[in-house]
Amino acid sequence: MSTTKTQLLYANLQDDEAGFEKEWLKLEKYNFKLLTLVAVLAQNHLAYRGTVAEMCDYLGIDNQTKNRRAITTAIAQLEEKGMVKTILDNNKVYTITLSVKAEKKKDVIVIQKKWIEMVQGLKSRGVSWDNVLRVWLYLIANEEEIITSKKIAADLGISERKVARIKDVLVNDLKAIKCQDRYKKTSGANFTKLGQTIDTFAWID
Repeated sequence: MSTTKTQLLYANLQDDEAGFEKEWLKLEKYNFKLLTLVAVLAQNHLAYRGTVAEMCDYLGIDNQTKNRRAITTAIAQLEEKGMVKTILDNNKVYTITLSVKAEKKKDVIVIQKKWIEMVQGLKSRGVSWDNVLRVWLYLIANEEEIITSKKIAADLGISERKVARIKDVLVNDLKAIKCQDRYKKTSGANFTKLGQTIDTFAWID
């Protein structure tokens, strides 16, 4: 399914789909990664149960003190922002639930979970999987006919060079987007590049 308009749907998701709030895309790295984990693994799209070690495994990072601290800090930050509610039992198992605030939001970007697995399985090309996913979700939600890497970078807090590299990964490695350059004739035979029209793919037929 291709789209040039926002996939802003109510959180009425199928089992093979994950929903992301638009506001998540601008969050700090581990905040976004933790919300991705909940979006993909939560039972009924609402609550996830697991240990910090299991979270490390899902995120593809070593189970070491630095990473465990980053995860627990992110959990606390998300709870402070009112985005999740958490319970930690005596066996050190977290239950992480999307808050009522997040559940009631209408602007949910929907993508198949298989795509997220493919993003996480990418071999490094100087870009992290979470930034690839951020840019992809941003483009799925984009409603502008013509968009520039500069604007994407400014909106997401990622460098313009990284955005260009991520778009290359999305085009060539994942076949997840199609880009077409758009130009405006200025004078004579001269043209100025306005940006790109980008079609996105969020479903696998």
